[in-house]
Amino acid sequence: MAPNSTIHGQRGSMLMIAIVIIVVFSLLAAVLVKLQGLSSQSSIYQVTNQRALLAAESGIQYGLYQLLRNNSGCESGVDKIDGFNLNLSGEGPGLGSCSVELSCEALYPKTGTPNYMQLTSKAECGRGFQDSDDNPLVTRELEVELRR
Repeated sequence: MAPNSTIHGQRGSMLMIAIVIIVVFSLLAAVLVKLQGLSSQSSIYQVTNQRALLAAESGIQYGLYQLLRNNSGCESGVDKIDGFNLNLSGEGPGLGSCSVELSCEALYPKTGTPNYMQLTSKAECGRGFQDSDDNPLVTRELEVELRR
């Protein structure tokens, strides 16, 4: 009777081991899902960051084009450049979630002549892309100094 009582004493132990294994694997799966979500957010941030940089560079290029095309300084082109908002929104996927603000400032060296200018481009990208609040708002600002 001793062997039979040992078998009855071990009943249900395999069920407990199976439940523990299921719980451990469930926790492992939950951690993997969370890591995948963090990786996805990181990718979204990197793409938005690059878009903001490209939008700011586009603003600088547009401002330089306006200054050099008109062969003028900030004073004569202030209505064209200073505080100018370059709207890059649209239906396309490129820089559709970005906006750029340009400003131009005349820098005066010791001689007092306005030969130096500083062009600033501030780009914001993010919110509103694909109608999702998960996208971060990224701001990039670039400055270029030029001499005439």
